[in-house]
Amino acid sequence: MAKDYNSKVQHETIHKDREFDLINYGTNLNKQLNYVLDKIEEAERKITSLKTKEKIIDDMITRTNTLVEDFIAAKNYKLSGINQGHILTQFETLAQVQEMLIKYEDMIQKYIKMSIDIENHKMNAYTKLTSAKKEDKMNDEGYEKLMSAMHGLVSDSKQDSKQDSPQMLDAVRDQLKLEGY
Repeated sequence: MAKDYNSKVQHETIHKDREFDLINYGTNLNKQLNYVLDKIEEAERKITSLKTKEKIIDDMITRTNTLVEDFIAAKNYKLSGINQGHILTQFETLAQVQEMLIKYEDMIQKYIKMSIDIENHKMNAYTKLTSAKKEDKMNDEGYEKLMSAMHGLVSDSKQDSKQDSPQMLDAVRDQLKLEGY
C-alpha cells in the first residue's frame, strides 16, 4: 500500500514538474514576443518620422527641379555656386533618407519574422502542454485500472488459496490482458 502511494506521489511530482517546465517555457516565449512587438512599434514610429522627412525632402527636390527647369527654359542657366551646392545637398540628403528607410524596412521584416516564430513556438508549447496533460490523464486512468485489477486478483487469490503460484501468475496475466495491458 505504501509502495502504491509512493509511486503515485512520484508520478504526480513528475507531472507537476513537466507542467511547470512547459508553463515557464510559455512565459519566456510570451516575454520574447512582447519585446519584439515593442521593437516593431518603435521601428514603425521611426519609419513614420522618416516618411514625413522624406516627404519634406521630396517637396524641396520638386521645388528645386522646377527652379532648374525654369532656368533652362529661360536659357539662364548661370546658377551661382551657392545654388548648385544647395541642390546637391538636397539630393545627398534625399539619398541618405532613402537608405535609412530601406534599413528600417528590413529591420521591420526581421521583427515580423521573429514575432511569427515566437507565435509558432507558443503554439508548439501549448500543444505540448495539452498533449502532456492528456498523456498524464491516460496514464492516471491506466494506473488506476491496473491497481484495481491487482487488488481484485489479490482478493481472489486470498479466497481461493488452493491455487498454487504458477496458476496465480497465469491468472494475473489473463486479467491484465482483459484490461488491455
